[in-house]
Amino acid sequence: MAIRELGPTPAHKANSRTNSRTNSRTNSRTNSRVDRKVSRARRLALVTPLSNLGNLTLASLTDEKRDSKNFVMICVSIATAGLMAMFMLNIALTEGAFTVRALKLEVIEMRELRQAAQTELAHISSPDRLARSAEMLGMVASGSPRFIEIQDR
Repeated sequence: MAIRELGPTPAHKANSRTNSRTNSRTNSRTNSRVDRKVSRARRLALVTPLSNLGNLTLASLTDEKRDSKNFVMICVSIATAGLMAMFMLNIALTEGAFTVRALKLEVIEMRELRQAAQTELAHISSPDRLARSAEMLGMVASGSPRFIEIQDR
């Protein structure tokens, strides 16, 4: 922003001519008007003219607003997509937790079945039970065991 110096204005020249013809009362009114005009001219000199704004137009302002709206929409879309991904991940983890729990319960049930089968097998294969089963089939218990020796040649 450039500040321009103002030289004597036409109002000052007119004021000097009027001073010689009028009295002091009129002179003070004229001076106050001139002072107001000069101060207004100085204030306007501080304002940058519209021609110095370059290629700034009304359309470019709306384009910037549109661009900022697009940016906000993109940010909101990314945040929404992130939240959706987080929710989907949370749902997948929850489903995985339920699956793990169901599998753990199944493992516990299988261990109980295995334990029951081992207990039953131990009961069935006990020597007393085998002896009773052999007697029911007509087998006789041997008194003394006999061994066969095979010689190597």
